[in-house]
Amino acid sequence: TIKRWCQMILQSGSITLSSPPGGPRLARTKGNIRKVFQPDDVKPHSYHLTQLWCRDNFPSFIGKDRWPPNSPDLNPLDYSIWDELVNTINWNKVQSKTTLIQ
Repeated sequence: TIKRWCQMILQSGSITLSSPPGGPRLARTKGNIRKVFQPDDVKPHSYHLTQLWCRDNFPSFIGKDRWPPNSPDLNPLDYSIWDELVNTINWNKVQSKTTLIQ
């Protein structure tokens, strides 16, 4: 199915998915002006080929390893804060809550 979705996006430039309970999600390729894709941690979104395709086709794609935990309804503030934390903290040195606080 990932190949089918990739072909649809590449051919039309975008796809709109309606998924309960929220509104549609929109994915657009590099050639479009706006690029929006809000994945959650559902297996198809975190699958390595999906991640690879998104990394190659969305210039500002944030990979699953940097997604906030348990947050399917992200807003720009969530991403802004999480991205700032990821860029500021040396995650290789974090071994526990105590070392994270330090």
